[in-house]
Amino acid sequence: MDFLNELPEWVKWLGAIGGTIAGGVLFLRQYLSGAAAERANDSGQIAAINVWRQVAEAAQAQATAERGRADQFAKERNEAIELVGTLKGQLAEMNRQLAVLQTKVDQLTEQLNAKNKI
Repeated sequence: MDFLNELPEWVKWLGAIGGTIAGGVLFLRQYLSGAAAERANDSGQIAAINVWRQVAEAAQAQATAERGRADQFAKERNEAIELVGTLKGQLAEMNRQLAVLQTKVDQLTEQLNAKNKI
């Protein structure tokens, strides 16, 4: 290392400044690449959050649509049950009226048969 002592002073200063600049550049490069990686990581996380938000919104919209279909089905089912009850009531009334009419027909038939025997 004796050759370093033989160098002129301005070369030593130039080498020191160059080494300092090179070290600064290496440090800055490492720092900036780390910052770039952090920014990329942050951007990736933001993108992932946006994707999950869209998925959640789509799922919520689908759930809302399914609830609407379920409500419509329940309404139609209740209307059908009410209609069946109404029809059962009408059928029971028709059967009662038919029984009354059958009794009257039987009475008239008996009267007619009685009249024909005379």
